[in-house]
This record gives sequence, structure tokens and C-alpha cells, in this order.
Amino acid sequence: NYDWPGNIRELENVIERALNLLDVELTIEPHHLPKRVTSEKISKIYSSDKKLKAVLDEIEKEMIIEYLKRNKGNKNQTAKALGISRVSLYKKLEKHDIKDI
Repeated sequence: NYDWPGNIRELENVIERALNLLDVELTIEPHHLPKRVTSEKISKIYSSDKKLKAVLDEIEKEMIIEYLKRNKGNKNQTAKALGISRVSLYKKLEKHDIKDI
């Protein structure tokens, strides 16, 4: 689920770090990885008292913001990357009160 913004170099560094943390184990497990890679968002979602609609809205907002950042604020490219129309994107931006990024 991690985006790997540093691409292969970041992946290599994380694996090397994890290998250095192994003792007698032969398998890299989540506790060997940095928290940013094993984000605990999913477990937080399940442990919260939020309803499905609220969780989906939160994920939708985070995803839109992330894609806007990736596309340097270009709404046309963001809509294409998300697989929605530009009109739908604008409605979601308004719904989530997302301003220019």
C-alpha cells in the first residue's frame, strides 16, 4: 500500500534496514519496516467508531489531495488519474472543501 516516492532506492534502503534488524528470523515482518511504510491507517479505521460513509469520505478526500499533489494541481490530469470526469472532480473538491494545492 506504500507509494514508494523514492522508487527503487528507497525500497533498497528499507529492505537493507530490515535485514539489519533481523536476528535469527529469516522473514522480514512489518515490525522490521519503518512506520511510514506500514502505515497504520487501516487499523485506525477499524478501531474507530466511524460509519462506512465517513470512512469512505475521508479516504476519498485523502486520495484526491494526494493525486492533486502528484499532478502539481492539474485538475484535468488528476481527474484522469482517478478515473472520474473533471466535473465529478470539481464536485468532490467542493464537497470536501479542498482548495488549490
